[in-house]
Amino acid sequence: MALRMKHVLEFALSVLHILHIQSLSILTDIGGQNINKLGTKDIDLKSVDGLRQLMNQETIIRIVKNVYTIMKDMADLKHSMVAMKTSQQKTELKVTALQQEVNELKRENEKLIFENTRHEDTSITVKENNTQMSKYVLGLEKQLEVDRETFEKNISARLENLKVTLLELNKHTLEIDKSIPALIDQKYEILSTKLNASLETLSNDLFVSNTDISKSLFNLENSQNATMSSMFDMLVRVAFTAGLTFDSSSWNSGTLVYNKVINNVGGGYNRYTGIFTAPVVGNYIFYVSIKSYQQKSIFVDIVLNGSSKVRAGAVANPPHESYETGTNLVTLRLQQGDTVWVRYKHGYGYWVQSDTPVTTFSGFLI
Repeated sequence: MALRMKHVLEFALSVLHILHIQSLSILTDIGGQNINKLGTKDIDLKSVDGLRQLMNQETIIRIVKNVYTIMKDMADLKHSMVAMKTSQQKTELKVTALQQEVNELKRENEKLIFENTRHEDTSITVKENNTQMSKYVLGLEKQLEVDRETFEKNISARLENLKVTLLELNKHTLEIDKSIPALIDQKYEILSTKLNASLETLSNDLFVSNTDISKSLFNLENSQNATMSSMFDMLVRVAFTAGLTFDSSSWNSGTLVYNKVINNVGGGYNRYTGIFTAPVVGNYIFYVSIKSYQQKSIFVDIVLNGSSKVRAGAVANPPHESYETGTNLVTLRLQQGDTVWVRYKHGYGYWVQSDTPVTTFSGFLI
């Protein structure tokens, strides 16, 4: 459209220029040389009069107005195009910002999906353990019910026997009353003995049954405690303690490798490298203790992925102080696969007392 208007404007200006020159030449008789250049040398008088009639003042004014109108429209169009370009640039900037926000939302969504998956896995594991414990408790309850029914049957049988014995006693008493009153005391004593024996047997049976029930309840309680302890260990998942069972008077570089593993829930600590690798993401607590060798001093760092976090130092002051102990503790946020170990910093050697470690390294998930 702009190209078309440009051509119209050029055409109008050309016509205006030609008509303006011809009008001046004809009306004022000036510019004979230009007229000759335009080929008006042979124009007769009648043609000049016709041209004068056509080129009046009103026609010239109308053409000029049209030219000005076209120029104004072109200027407006130019401003509109500049405004459109500015608006397009602003729109592109907004689109870029929106795209960045969408990318951030995508990353947050991925993090939420990962955390949700991890929590769902933990929830499934806990549910499975609860289901197993419920089944086990249900089995114990059923066994307890069976034992209770057996006990009731035994009691009923004993009571029936006692009832029969009492009937027999009554029968014999009547017979004795009818026949030989002198035998009453003897029969009564015999019956009393039987009754006491039956009562003693019944008492023993009750005691045994109560003992069996108590044992069953005790075993059930122990089983529940063991199950709860197992569930607690499963929820904790990660914990370790390692120590040294041999000393060194010259150790002065590298990683301190604790050879005796006391506990290693989750299998994060490597006794051959001395390095703990986090099996799951979370907050961990690490503790280190080190004992100096005689009157020497030793300093060590707890290191996360090669970066020192805290330092423990056992500083001796010869000849008055020796075998000093240094400790420290740190809380660290670990991602799965992060590594933590104890590294030499300064001094010489370390000391152990016996097979029970005094130089140790521990950590657990909180």
